[in-house]
Amino acid sequence: MKKGQSLVEAIVALGISIIIITGLVILAVGAVRTATLTRNRSLAVQYAQEGIEALRSIRDRDYSLLPTSGGPYQVVWTGSEWDTVAGTESLGLLTRSFSVSEPTSGKLQFNLIVSWSDSGGSHNVDLTTFLADWQ
Repeated sequence: MKKGQSLVEAIVALGISIIIITGLVILAVGAVRTATLTRNRSLAVQYAQEGIEALRSIRDRDYSLLPTSGGPYQVVWTGSEWDTVAGTESLGLLTRSFSVSEPTSGKLQFNLIVSWSDSGGSHNVDLTTFLADWQ
């Protein structure tokens, strides 16, 4: 065995170990980002669906209480029923709002958006529903 050969082997082994550890760290960070995005998207879908159900509740109570154009609006729980007010609602890291238009008489189109930002950029969940004056 030549002098210095074990030193070269140790440096090569260290280099390979560093490459493997770096790869594992990159994979772990990617998995955490994906899990966070999935969790936030799932939460955003739940908040969007809740907003649509709130709008349906208002429609069922009294169709004339729904806004007929513009936005952004937000749904608010008054303690006993849902209502709408102008503005965007803050839900922790997420925000929820909706806009409304009336494509035909007696039929409103609601576009509900839940959005958030993280290290991966800006994201949103966009749900659209139509509500008619059925009573």
